Amino acid sequence: MTFNNAKGLHNEDEVTIKETGEVVTVLQTYQSENGKYIILECDDGNTYYNDEVK
Repeated sequence: MTFNNAKGLHNEDEVTIKETGEVVTVLQTYQSENGKYIILECDDGNTYYNDEVK
């Protein structure tokens, strides 16, 4: 997922993990300290960068 697309995500949106194909729900999004990534906290207990989801 591109940075700009990830910026538009909202709580409770669903995304797919590229590596596993698992669909998870976004609980919270925030920008990384260096400003290069959107970090997604998801309902599976993991945190992902925007380039790890689609």
